[in-house]
Amino acid sequence: MGPDARPAASVVIKCLNDPDLKVRYAACYCLGRLGTEAEVAKEMLQRHLKSPDRFLALASAWALACIDPQCAETAARSVAVLINGLKEREASTRVHAAEALGALGALAKDAVPALRQALKDPSPEVRRAAGQALRAIGE
Repeated sequence: MGPDARPAASVVIKCLNDPDLKVRYAACYCLGRLGTEAEVAKEMLQRHLKSPDRFLALASAWALACIDPQCAETAARSVAVLINGLKEREASTRVHAAEALGALGALAKDAVPALRQALKDPSPEVRRAAGQALRAIGE
């Protein structure tokens, strides 16, 4: 989206505290799509990794992987959440988890066993995403 999107990040960050969970999910998605332009959201997203709502934690981990995929600190906090995302019921959630792990590349090395298991997923989209993630990790 580029530097012109930076002002939008500060507006969307406020939505991370909205009482409506759906608004918070959408905010995570928007911030992830803003990529590096949403760098200012990292601290708040990291707090949401510990959310009792597993979808908010997963959406936050995905957004962090999109915003700063080469940050070892981000990866360390996000990988376990994303591995759990590979076990979710919805195939689209499993796909997003695998894609986020792939974005982290070698920093997601701990996810290799879970991604190998995901290669046996009934969903072809999940299998594809897991395979791509494993290649991105270097496996």
